[in-house]
Amino acid sequence: MGSLEFAYESAKFRSFGLNLGFRANNEFDERNDGDYSDGSEPRVLLHSANISYEGDGFEAIVGRQELDLEWATDFHEALVGVFTPSADFTITAGHTIRLAVADPDGPMEGFSKIN
Repeated sequence: MGSLEFAYESAKFRSFGLNLGFRANNEFDERNDGDYSDGSEPRVLLHSANISYEGDGFEAIVGRQELDLEWATDFHEALVGVFTPSADFTITAGHTIRLAVADPDGPMEGFSKIN
């Protein structure tokens, strides 16, 4: 299979930032029909589209974003706040609505509601 990803992160302007990203996956060949996927998965996915705000000791991000936390991974439509009261202590809180998977080595899963 082949995979192509494009990601853009803007410079901060008055503490605001913008992130955009998409991934396109395509199978070229498979040994047995149906091994790669059943054909219902998206071939292109806008996995990141969010706005962030960074202040003293905190950051807030709203929109589609990649999460790499113990309790949440992959791409989410979410509101996430990261609070850093000291250099040795960080609190991460969030609310996620939908989840997607955009791996470079397999079929993608579009955004769907979390039960």
